Amino acid sequence: MGLDAYAKHSLVCMCKGDRTLRHNALRECIFRFAKASALNPQREKSGLLPPRPDGEQIKEKANVPGRRPADIWMPRWGDGGPVALDFAVTCGLRADVLHHSATDHTRALVNYENFKRDYLSTAQQCEQQGLQFIPMVAEAHGGSWGAAAKETFKAISREYSNQAGVTISQASSELAQRISITLARENARAILRRLASADEPHSSVNAAAWEEDMDDPLEDIVMSFQ
Repeated sequence: MGLDAYAKHSLVCMCKGDRTLRHNALRECIFRFAKASALNPQREKSGLLPPRPDGEQIKEKANVPGRRPADIWMPRWGDGGPVALDFAVTCGLRADVLHHSATDHTRALVNYENFKRDYLSTAQQCEQQGLQFIPMVAEAHGGSWGAAAKETFKAISREYSNQAGVTISQASSELAQRISITLARENARAILRRLASADEPHSSVNAAAWEEDMDDPLEDIVMSFQ
């Protein structure tokens, strides 16, 4: 079936775009909560960093001025200036961290937070441009988030509490539920698509029901703030 016993392959495989769908769904979940919190978020704001010297030879478009380190950009964060939230999902069952994950479940998260900061000197360049950089890293199997993301969720929950007239505890609980549902749903989507590829005659998996919404994967996210 192309699956291992713990569905590790399904959650890290780059084929069929499931990793991108999961990334975008989590970003959208936080974006909508931040918008409801009156934090004025923007998706994929361009021109935040100077373009790389070899940008046109890599992935940069000639008509896009500069790099975009922010999946979500907000004009003010805490006592500082604007902030860039950069989302990623890692896996504690990867071969390079599996041994460490057995004794420290946070190792994969810490490693990937550091990677996001160091890659192309992103955090350093953001600081030089007066931009706060926060890696928002989740672990796919357990659903844990890195320390930087947890502090960010607390801050967003406080703002949402003020806007919605609910307690901070209620706001935090609502955000946690929406994030957890989103991550679990996208993981299930990836697993079921690969179960379906086995084409088992007696399988009870209705893969078609999942694939019908592939063009609009965020349509059914449970995150209404009405």
